[in-house]
Amino acid sequence: MSDTLRASPRPITREAIARAVRPMSQSDRVNAVAKNSTAKELQQLQDLFDPTIKNRTMLYPEFRGLGNFLMGEGKFEDIEFVAPKALKFLARAIDQTDEAARLPHGTSPNHPAYRGVTDLAGIISLPSLLRSGGSPATLGMNLGMNPRSSLSNEAKKLLKGRTDEEVARYIQLAEKQKYLAGLDPKMSGPKSGENWFPGANVRLDTPMSELLAGKKVIPYGSNYERPVRNISWDRLQGGTILPLVGDRTGTGTLTHILGRQLSDPVDLQGGKNFMRGPDGAWASEEAALKSLTNPLPNIKNPYGVNVPMAGTGSDFAHMTTNTLHQVWNPSELTKKGQQMVTQTLRSGKGVDGKFPKVPKVGTKEFMKEIEINSPLRKAYIQALDKSKIRKEGGPDMGAIRHALTDPDFVNVPNPTKDILNDQLMGWGVTDLHPRGLTRPSMHQTYNTSLLPGKKGYMGRLPLTPRSVVMRDWTRMRRGQTPDTSGDPRSLFTGPAQKPQVVDQELIDAIQGYHNIVRQRQ
Repeated sequence: MSDTLRASPRPITREAIARAVRPMSQSDRVNAVAKNSTAKELQQLQDLFDPTIKNRTMLYPEFRGLGNFLMGEGKFEDIEFVAPKALKFLARAIDQTDEAARLPHGTSPNHPAYRGVTDLAGIISLPSLLRSGGSPATLGMNLGMNPRSSLSNEAKKLLKGRTDEEVARYIQLAEKQKYLAGLDPKMSGPKSGENWFPGANVRLDTPMSELLAGKKVIPYGSNYERPVRNISWDRLQGGTILPLVGDRTGTGTLTHILGRQLSDPVDLQGGKNFMRGPDGAWASEEAALKSLTNPLPNIKNPYGVNVPMAGTGSDFAHMTTNTLHQVWNPSELTKKGQQMVTQTLRSGKGVDGKFPKVPKVGTKEFMKEIEINSPLRKAYIQALDKSKIRKEGGPDMGAIRHALTDPDFVNVPNPTKDILNDQLMGWGVTDLHPRGLTRPSMHQTYNTSLLPGKKGYMGRLPLTPRSVVMRDWTRMRRGQTPDTSGDPRSLFTGPAQKPQVVDQELIDAIQGYHNIVRQRQ
């Protein structure tokens, strides 16, 4: 251990570090990021803590000149920018620091107390790294390394027109690719485990394994659904991409939920698989669809690529209430619960929309109203999906949404305000009618279908972050606001706001991103 650390009048304590890194020190977050560390990154961190290594700048020149930051003039609040992946190791080191600091001068470096704690003072120096050209975003996402020098040559295709912060973010996304695609079902944060999934705002009463076992969906016939096939992004080169933001509902006939047979099986009409059926490329309300169809005559070779909404996106659909009211009845609510839900809808508090004249929940008038009023239907589902309503006899709305959800989306995380905010695109792609022609839809909820072009459903693309695919739209958004939290909503409300031409630069960028995925996993 360094003499500076041993002799410091201000010893590093676990409490001091905890205060310094409070914004990012929750154990669930630490564990989540540690699991996503590459072997190389873990080795780097271990080397930095290894007491037998005297000169760390020989191993990692980016740490040259850091000095005694933690024990000297550095500000503790600056520690919040330390790479999240280091926190687990930092916490382990701090656990041993007090003991090590009390050891006599000259104690052998092989002493167990030194293991993992030597030279803490030389690990972090935000000011020094910033002077060398880094940034908080780069430091936090990429261990303080310069993304332009740490990328493989194949991945550097992603650099064109992108900032270091953007590339560092792509590196972070690449490490979380399996999680973002739902292939790693473990969810970080307090909403983790068998009793949570992205469509649950309240803890599930029934674990997901039991929900899956108690669910039965009869697939539509082969004459309806075109087979899923994998295609590459370069198949779209020379065309133009428009994002089709849709709910996560599956396709087929839902016959059982929670192990109970439905008296009236529910048609699940999609979702991402809608484009595989005979009804069209995409469906929506006629007025909402115009923002997509009106520009189509001026767009060269338009392709629609699916982007999933949040797990609650199906609240608008008839499928949700049709399923709900076969396993639960509003009469099961207490009088207090009925009053609470009714008042919520009338005030608009905590739901999307305000309905001051809505009939009392549970009445025949109310049940008729939600059949014809889609915004009210959505707000009704939102009002029921509260823990306080659950206590008054309300339903497990998470279980209802789980029954409706496409299996591909059960573990896909919702867009959030952090790094996971960047949705993946590519679940399905179809060409779109070049004149934007529509027809009445057979979909129970959405009254208008957009017709496909000559190709129709084309297949599934390698899943890629929205900001990589929608390059021009992303640059436009960042010119409007640095805050990414509103991106999913903006993309949903204006799908044709900035269509993306598929040029060689875009193909190179997508390939560059997937090279990072292969490099980092």
